[in-house]
Amino acid sequence: MPERFVRPLAQATGFIAGALLGYALARELGIDLLLDPYGTRAIVAIAAVGLGGGIGIGAARHWCDGHGHAERPDPRTED
Repeated sequence: MPERFVRPLAQATGFIAGALLGYALARELGIDLLLDPYGTRAIVAIAAVGLGGGIGIGAARHWCDGHGHAERPDPRTED
């Protein structure tokens, strides 16, 4: 796999996995996002999904940094 695809794919995978874990955690706590999409409990479930996705991206970045897949600067923004 080309090196330039490793970091974005890791971040996408981390986001999806984290969001699914956040959704599962909300369901375990008895909050179903799809059952009542307009209530206060739904906002808590959305926050859990977003927080899980953010944690997943952070974990993926940490993994990439630890395995030598550093983020490269964008050549279009060079001074």
